[in-house]
Amino acid sequence: MTKHLPVLAKEVVDWLKADRSGVFLDGTLGGGGHTRAILEANSDNIVVACDRDPKALGFKLEVEKRLTVITSNYSEVFSFIPHTKFNGVLLDLGLSTDQLYSGRGFSFMDQSSLDMRMDGDGNRKTAQEIVNTASPSELRQILKRGGVGKELNPVMTAILKDRPFDSAEALAASIKKRFPKPTKSHPATVVFQALRIAVNDEFTHLNSFLDNVVDFVAPSARLAIISFHSLEDEVVTKRFRKWEGEKPPANYPGAKGKEGIGKLLTKKAVTPKEDETKRNPASRSARMRVFEFYES
Repeated sequence: MTKHLPVLAKEVVDWLKADRSGVFLDGTLGGGGHTRAILEANSDNIVVACDRDPKALGFKLEVEKRLTVITSNYSEVFSFIPHTKFNGVLLDLGLSTDQLYSGRGFSFMDQSSLDMRMDGDGNRKTAQEIVNTASPSELRQILKRGGVGKELNPVMTAILKDRPFDSAEALAASIKKRFPKPTKSHPATVVFQALRIAVNDEFTHLNSFLDNVVDFVAPSARLAIISFHSLEDEVVTKRFRKWEGEKPPANYPGAKGKEGIGKLLTKKAVTPKEDETKRNPASRSARMRVFEFYES
């Protein structure tokens, strides 16, 4: 039974126009909350849902004839459905509550693991291997790319002096020692984010998905992406603005702009309302951007 609450569920249904019948892709199935909301929005809706995490794929509904579930990273799902055109596409890039407490090192409280692999793939390095064996220059690059800013030097000191680590709890405790003054959030939060990004190669998958999704959308389709940190939101926003095309420079009369393939509907990100953040504090950092493709 999932413990995860889908973020911005009503907003997803509204922005994807799921009340109208159509074919939808949920690229990050998780606990199935968004998929359920889309299917319930219209009795004719069909959803293809995928997840790289095998533990998310136990999701079942009474409407299975309208639901296809695929074991796949969202960036690779199109190879399983090469001829499908979607009216709406959703990615929720956040970590689900079920994953947070799955004992794989995503939580500061995990005492038995520092893994962080979404799919348990034995061919990739775990977070434990990275923090324990990466050279100082490699570690610095991983942490910076994952969003660690002014805290980088004390974090580096903590890891290099206290490693090896055998659990997420030990790593979080080591980092917290270097920040004696109270902080708004746990000082290891962004460090764990950076390690998770590196372990799961998240930016590569997001960019690959954005490269390919345009070939799998129907006329007037909408794409909604929910991110939880500024790095992902920046990737998504830049791509959506690029897809909008470019207007000719004002100081070059007669110059031609670059034609776009649609429009960014959410110049300002859609964020959870106060009642949702009270009910689900983990939703506070959610930001949803929506792009609508042209009719042809």
